[in-house]
Amino acid sequence: MTALGYALPDADQLISMRVQGVNADEVGQIRALGYQPTLDQLVQIRIFKVTPDFIRRMQARVLKT
Repeated sequence: MTALGYALPDADQLISMRVQGVNADEVGQIRALGYQPTLDQLVQIRIFKVTPDFIRRMQARVLKT
C-alpha cells in the first residue's frame, strides 16, 4: 500500500484490510479511475462490494445521460 502512496497503515487498518480482502491491484485500478480513497474508505468499498468494474459501469452510465 505504501507503494501506492499511502502512509504506513496502523495495526487496526492492516487487520481490517486483510479481513475484507483489500488488495493492491484493485486499489491501483480505483486510483487510476481518478479516486483517492483513504485506507478506511478502501475497507468500506470492499464491504459494499464496489469493484473497479462497477465504478467503470456507473461512470459510463452517468456519461450517457
